[in-house]
Amino acid sequence: MDDAFAKGVGAESLADLKTKIKTDLEGEAKYNNELDYEESILQEVEKITNVDIPDVLIQDELNRMMLSLQRNVSDRGMLLEEYLKTQNKTAEQLKLEWKPQAERNVRMELGLSEIARNENVNISDEELQTEIDKIQDARVKSQFAAQEPRMHLRHALRQTKTLNLLKTIVK
Repeated sequence: MDDAFAKGVGAESLADLKTKIKTDLEGEAKYNNELDYEESILQEVEKITNVDIPDVLIQDELNRMMLSLQRNVSDRGMLLEEYLKTQNKTAEQLKLEWKPQAERNVRMELGLSEIARNENVNISDEELQTEIDKIQDARVKSQFAAQEPRMHLRHALRQTKTLNLLKTIVK
């Protein structure tokens, strides 16, 4: 590798390329460390949340997980049925495997909601609108005129705000 190679990949010089690579790797490591930190906090929330979870919530979470898989598979140009065949599994087998994770997800969700309630974490109409205003795609943005998508976004923002509060408390 030399300066010519570096220029060929968009850097000014080999030294510049090395600096960019180092910066990118450090940024990725920081991002991954932050995700790991958040995950460990969420795992602790799940551990301390002792509730009997209604089966309907677990089924809803399993359906959400399946929908997410279906979207991911579709993004790769496959049908869910084709993907399941490659895995030698049925949707029901997959849901059965995923049930413990679904239970953890629901327990984590309920725990975060309880913390949010106890700590009076709320999302104002202005905060909600600020997030909606950030959306660039007009078609996607227009979906938030309806109440249900607004409610889901408000909930997601509240959970994120609660997680951020927990991160500041733990640090």
